[in-house]
Amino acid sequence: MVTNGDVLNEKRLSKLYKSGLDTLLISVYDSKKQENKLIELCLSVGLRPDQYVIRPRYLPPEDDFGITLSNRGGRMSNAGFPIEDLKEPLSEPCFYPHYEFFMDYQGDVLLCPHDWGKKSIVGNLNHSNFIDIWTAQTMNDARRSLVDGNRCFSPCNVCDVRGTLMGEKHVDAWKMHE
Repeated sequence: MVTNGDVLNEKRLSKLYKSGLDTLLISVYDSKKQENKLIELCLSVGLRPDQYVIRPRYLPPEDDFGITLSNRGGRMSNAGFPIEDLKEPLSEPCFYPHYEFFMDYQGDVLLCPHDWGKKSIVGNLNHSNFIDIWTAQTMNDARRSLVDGNRCFSPCNVCDVRGTLMGEKHVDAWKMHE
């Protein structure tokens, strides 16, 4: 699970791990002080270092803010540090929908966590269950296209993310069960 940590407290953090979570990635956007506070929180509930990753995102621009920058599915052309949309879709695979499940605060599930414009809402957990959304035809069609390097649909057609850094084993498992 990935979070910015804003709503984490001892009770919520304990509940997440008691519910079966094994690793939490916490992106820290504000300061070293916030980073230290989140480390202390993790330690206070007895988490081992392999159960959480603190990811500093408050670094300066010359250090790429501590993140791999992308155009977030075509939403960064007017940002303070702009990244232009692609003129032509990349013709390379992307594995994100094979291993990522992104739900926003309203329960909307997006095809991809890089879809900051919410161009492809594939379901809502307030109205459908996880497995129905995860295995929906819409998701499988997108996965099939992306494995083949076909990004000719929104939001993938303007996205610059190199989506093969992780997820290959998930693609292989998906192919076995498709």
